[in-house]
Amino acid sequence: FVLRMRREEIGSYLGLRLETVCRSIAQLRKLGLVHISARNVDILDMPQLKMFIAGCHRHGPE
Repeated sequence: FVLRMRREEIGSYLGLRLETVCRSIAQLRKLGLVHISARNVDILDMPQLKMFIAGCHRHGPE
């Protein structure tokens, strides 16, 4: 898919700093879950991405 927002806009929308958004994207790349080139995003492993997201929700702030 094509990501319509810039990283800065994503951070602003989510209330996160740009560095946090960039680190998160880098982690998704490192784990082999996504490939991102400019604003084009390819999800490489949807089942693993879903598990990763579910894990973030379980271990998030309480």
